[in-house]
Amino acid sequence: MVKPKQLGHLVLRVRDLEECEKFYTDVLGLHVTNKRPEKMVFMSAGDDLSHELALTQI
Repeated sequence: MVKPKQLGHLVLRVRDLEECEKFYTDVLGLHVTNKRPEKMVFMSAGDDLSHELALTQI
């Protein structure tokens, strides 16, 4: 499995939020740091940042 060390701040607009969340957690090893009711998920590779990646449903 790929184990990312760090990402810059990145926001991706996606069609299927649940499927993308599963990919980034299961395949890339990121963990969810926060979720918003308006269809956003925040993810990180490490513990020192609130998030490095945000996914938002289009």
